[in-house]
Amino acid sequence: MSETNEWRFCPLCGTARQPEQKFCTNCGNPVIDTTGQPDLQLDAEVTTEESVAILIEMTDMETFLHLCSDNPDKALLKISKFLKVNPDTETSSMILVFRFIALAAKAKLAYESNGCSLVPSVFDSCKQCLEEFRKARTAAIAESLEQWVPVLEASMEEVAILLEKHVPGKVQDVLGETKMKFLAYGNRLDLHKSVERNLPTSDLREICELTITAPFTIRSALFGSVSELSGQARAYIMLFEQPDVWGPNEQMNPSRGMLVVTKSNHNGGKWEVEKIA
Repeated sequence: MSETNEWRFCPLCGTARQPEQKFCTNCGNPVIDTTGQPDLQLDAEVTTEESVAILIEMTDMETFLHLCSDNPDKALLKISKFLKVNPDTETSSMILVFRFIALAAKAKLAYESNGCSLVPSVFDSCKQCLEEFRKARTAAIAESLEQWVPVLEASMEEVAILLEKHVPGKVQDVLGETKMKFLAYGNRLDLHKSVERNLPTSDLREICELTITAPFTIRSALFGSVSELSGQARAYIMLFEQPDVWGPNEQMNPSRGMLVVTKSNHNGGKWEVEKIA
């Protein structure tokens, strides 16, 4: 039996796999596709010429990123073919960025095709996508490709919103960080009436975009109050581990901590996280 019959390569991550394996040992992708037929496109040898042609395509990063977004299966197949010849590039920023964008597109398509329901396979796809985001962002920054970080974050947030909406706190569990906007899309961010009156919508949106880390999982929050003293504005946000601020009989659940964010001329007039108390 030839080497190409003994080994195949995962179309998602490029990891080699033996014929008896039903799932990729690296990312969990099934060896058998939805029709029950083996993925034969990767069984054939990939020539050096084909690998070079794919590399030339990838060199135009913007065009290949569009391919990853518009036709993720085609992009992932090209990536896998390239990795079959160039396995040492699997952790390069270019490969990680392309693979993440394609996986994010696949996750969104899977969510929509399942009636906007987070069935187990879609949950796994979203979770894997966020894990790949961490790798891609780290690699992009390390290799001076910071210009692609906003592109990565935009795709990540689309998937994160889907995941957080159905599984409160999961985004923070996977990424180690979260944003108030993720809670807001899940209807788990409340505002006290005084905040609604005194905090401009533009400030609220800016605060919701702040990246937050905490020693506990944040599943809901309440903008409790805002204040201004000597040119410095502060907002106080109560954080909860429960998926809802309010418990039985409209009683507030116990708060796990208080997020304090500030804005002043000293920080360029932008909101920033001061502390979690």
